[in-house]
Amino acid sequence: NGAGSGGVGGMERAIHGKGLVASAMVRAAKLKAAADTVPAVKPAADGLDTDR
Repeated sequence: NGAGSGGVGGMERAIHGKGLVASAMVRAAKLKAAADTVPAVKPAADGLDTDR
């Protein structure tokens, strides 16, 4: 996302940098929400970890 935005300059880059942080936080929240809505996923992952 944001690739090929065409040399708008440093200000745009700074805004985009803040956007990356925000989108990373949103992505983490969505992943956590998805994991919470699928109860089978977490126990399966935990089981794999304990079996190792």
